[in-house]
Amino acid sequence: MKLIKKINLLLMLILTSVIALSCDSTDIGVPTTDEISQSITTTLTAYENTEDVLNVGYLTYYTWSHDGQNIMQNKYMDVHFTNITYTPSNKNICFDITVLDLDYTTSDYYLISRERGSTLTESQIKFNITSPSQTLHECMGYSVTDEIVVIKDNSEDLNPSSSFDVMAYVRVDDQMAEYRKYPEAGSYFTSNFIMAISADEGTPYIDLKYHLIDSQRLIDSIYIEVYYREFDIIVATKEIDFTEEMYNNDVIHFEHIVIDGLSPNTDFEVYLYCSGTDGVESYEKLYWKSLRITSSGIIGKSMVVTALPSLWGTIYNFEIGETTTGFLYLLENDGKVKFQDAPLDIVLRIYDNFNQKIAEYPMEPGNKTVQVEHAFLKENYVIKIETVQTPMTLALLKISYGVNGCLDYFSYQNNVFKFFLNNTDVDIISLYVSLNNKPTGTPFFEKTISNPEQGWIELPVNSTIVNSNDLYITYAVTFYGFAGIETFTLSPRVTYGG
Repeated sequence: MKLIKKINLLLMLILTSVIALSCDSTDIGVPTTDEISQSITTTLTAYENTEDVLNVGYLTYYTWSHDGQNIMQNKYMDVHFTNITYTPSNKNICFDITVLDLDYTTSDYYLISRERGSTLTESQIKFNITSPSQTLHECMGYSVTDEIVVIKDNSEDLNPSSSFDVMAYVRVDDQMAEYRKYPEAGSYFTSNFIMAISADEGTPYIDLKYHLIDSQRLIDSIYIEVYYREFDIIVATKEIDFTEEMYNNDVIHFEHIVIDGLSPNTDFEVYLYCSGTDGVESYEKLYWKSLRITSSGIIGKSMVVTALPSLWGTIYNFEIGETTTGFLYLLENDGKVKFQDAPLDIVLRIYDNFNQKIAEYPMEPGNKTVQVEHAFLKENYVIKIETVQTPMTLALLKISYGVNGCLDYFSYQNNVFKFFLNNTDVDIISLYVSLNNKPTGTPFFEKTISNPEQGWIELPVNSTIVNSNDLYITYAVTFYGFAGIETFTLSPRVTYGG
């Protein structure tokens, strides 16, 4: 089940300019013929030396490598297939390929899948090596009617030809191939579009889709792993056992397979395994397909600065009380991320306008609240969720009441003044509005609204306005802040069109 560890080295070497096993941004499965950017013509070599044969159960493995005879040196490389494993149930072949070539700095190498006896490329994988001798691991889709060959393309070849000599091949025969059965449409496994989720509604997630046509009921269950490569950990799993009630005309379809509890905006590898039978042999949690997926974002008041599996946090709201303000947060810290083999301690810190720390509060994992005394709070101060042992910031919030610019979309028509009151982070006690055609002087209209609600507000104006396109507005918002009852005043100037 850990093919992922074996393919890591090759993925680092494959260039993105040519189709490779992991070239798709969402699928790290086997490339298809449609993905091949250029077909390579190979020769039908008359192989001089004898091929090696290995019998394992129902399978027979055939390998051959060029012995370097009757070929120009700059066209040759010493290459061998070893540790070959073919799995008939999912038609997947894995192997090590060892390359010895002094021309490695000027050469590209290709693994080519083609029908036996044909020169037509069905699929190809380009790879390079970083030293004269190197062993790589690779996995590919494979049919027992095909062969996999390896060729060399030396850019400094002084006598290039229209085709390439085969340097090695691998073939597999299966004595039970005609008896093996496969689902009619295989397993369709992909990701759905996801949106950021509010922290007070849930946790970051991925959303998967699965589709299977299986009239013979060959697949019994699927098993999904969410893997984070940087830490080499499986962060989540999900298993679904198939029942007859799930089928609809031999079709099983899951539109949404949601896995949550993840860190936000994090790149994961998702692996699909199947259990069942191919009519000859049974299999359990057999690798089937893999995807690269980025988890959803998280919506909150704070900005997520650093998010790792099992270590991230966000402040999603704050509630102003009489003497303290409660900062509502969501924190994940299960101890997997350590500093000198010890779990990290997480704190909430308050910084003033000069970036000086003025207060610190311990934080516990979960969906909880930290109460902060108003003596340490002012608008535009910065709140951070940070680690104690290392200088790591998980989340950052610049405190804002939200009253600056809370009135928007002003209009005046037919003696009605209309505006929109945006949502704020404080409880508004009252809203004062005045209108004037001049920058100074007595306004021709004034109105105070107690406990106004968010949304459109229309105010009838029983006054004759001087003919002018300029409208001077003054509004004052009175609200409960850190210092008690506070007032914010703003005087925007708008053009209403006469």
